[in-house]
Amino acid sequence: MNNYKEAKQQYDAMAEIARNIFNEMSKTNGLLSCDVATVASYNDATKKARVYFPGDNENASSEYLNLTDKNLVKGQKVYIFHKYKDIEQGWIMA
Repeated sequence: MNNYKEAKQQYDAMAEIARNIFNEMSKTNGLLSCDVATVASYNDATKKARVYFPGDNENASSEYLNLTDKNLVKGQKVYIFHKYKDIEQGWIMA
């Protein structure tokens, strides 16, 4: 790996494979699933963030509770954990 771009492409590919394996195991075992989202806004008082998913724009955001001990910032990538096929009832783990 000679440059950042190659390293990032390899990391992204490995992360996608790991997500796919995790999601497939979730389907067959009734476990949790996760999706990557981007923070559109964050309210530290309520610990809730509005996030949007890849392919959506910032205006098409959904609100989730942040269960981490970290404050989130606009543009940050986070994981939304949820029961398989029930993303509306998810929560954030950054």
